[in-house]
Amino acid sequence: MLILQVAGEKEWFVFPETQLYPVVKHSSDLAAPAQPPYLNCILKAGEMLYIPRGHWHYAVGCGQPSIHLTVGIDCPTGLDCLNWLVDDLQKQVNWRQSLPAVTDGDTTALEKQLDRLRHQLIDYLSQPDAFSHYVGDLTRRDLPPLPIALPCQLGIDIFPNHLFTRFSWSPLHPIRVRQMGEDHHQIQVGTKQVDLTGLSPAFVDNFFAQQEFSLLEIADWAPDLELDGEVVPLLTQLVEAGILQVKTH
Repeated sequence: MLILQVAGEKEWFVFPETQLYPVVKHSSDLAAPAQPPYLNCILKAGEMLYIPRGHWHYAVGCGQPSIHLTVGIDCPTGLDCLNWLVDDLQKQVNWRQSLPAVTDGDTTALEKQLDRLRHQLIDYLSQPDAFSHYVGDLTRRDLPPLPIALPCQLGIDIFPNHLFTRFSWSPLHPIRVRQMGEDHHQIQVGTKQVDLTGLSPAFVDNFFAQQEFSLLEIADWAPDLELDGEVVPLLTQLVEAGILQVKTH
């Protein structure tokens, strides 16, 4: 936590940590420490004080008007990872299914279902890339949002120059491609995600390796694809998803 003294002065007392790595729900449970403060200072206008998380503290005025700003530093923890895991498991029907009701105190069906879920969770966490999506999400948090391009994202005027219309990916957002099946790929760009089916791995690798291209160029290096039946719908899907940008000049 950062304390920014804006005006006036304030005297601060900072004590040793009373709880290791507290979270928001713990903040009101921290009792005042018995030992004396290890830091006692007067913060003047324009000065800053850093107080580590979990260190009990308080401030008193110095007999004059005083204003300070408190800036919290939000860092991900293991609990954040678990919360992300809960959101990810919502995609699986077994975890969305209602648990068996307990009738007349009989918990047999409930215990069996919970045991099945426990084994499924163990299998999920045993995968080598179990948390790769979470790591990817963390790396994308600080990226600027993908640009909004209207009216193209509404499906209007996506091909203004017909075969010569040029498209590009955002230079600020890395493209992550995951092969989910023989012809099923999951594309992640920033916070946007789309699933593509019916495309060969060779085409997908070449397609997303191009920083900029036109319809005509795709027809040259992918002559086996139908322009109207496959290429145009693909580009339309990516533009409407906000992943692919139409170059207007």
